[in-house]
Amino acid sequence: MAPVLNLLLKAYGIGVPTAEHPDPLIAPQATLMASVAKGMFGGQLPWGMISIGAAIGVAVIVWDQWLKQRGSEFRAPVLAVAVGIYLPLELAVPIFAGGLLAWLVEKKLGVHGETPRPSAPSATACCSPRASSPARR
Repeated sequence: MAPVLNLLLKAYGIGVPTAEHPDPLIAPQATLMASVAKGMFGGQLPWGMISIGAAIGVAVIVWDQWLKQRGSEFRAPVLAVAVGIYLPLELAVPIFAGGLLAWLVEKKLGVHGETPRPSAPSATACCSPRASSPARR
């Protein structure tokens, strides 16, 4: 992956516009990480925004636990919510549409997103010393 990124950097530039690459490829994750690193070492992190994000994260976790206790089919995993908040709208909408389509297909087919387990024992269970010992037969 590093050679590809290096090639893209030399050909188009990545992140900040320069005289050599006035229209570089966008790199939101790199920009975010650079901002956090500069803020940590420069002492200028926007603690208000970080506090708001932490509060939203705690609220989503509490909400998800409440949904779990109710036995709800709908859940709100904090990582999925965070990615949904972080991604730009042009990426979040197709991901949401794909998830909605998958949910509709699962409802229609009666499948619940789990891979069926094989009825035969796994190779690990068959070949383990405990499974083949005379005491287990």
